[in-house]
Amino acid sequence: MTPHHRVPDDQDEPALLRDQFRQLLRYRSLLACGVVVGLLGGGYLALGGEDAYTATGEVLVRSAISDPFAAGSTADK
Repeated sequence: MTPHHRVPDDQDEPALLRDQFRQLLRYRSLLACGVVVGLLGGGYLALGGEDAYTATGEVLVRSAISDPFAAGSTADK
């Protein structure tokens, strides 16, 4: 018969979840301040940003080699 691995009662999953929720409630003012700062920062970026976004890109074109599978040819030549 295989042994049963039982989690001790002090490490029970609902109890751990309850402890984590209590920690969240303990620091609720800090969490609320973080949410407010995030919302204010997002609003500032949304309303204070430029109307248009400009992107640039570069394309590098190389001449093709005649036989890419020839002996001694590499991709960087």
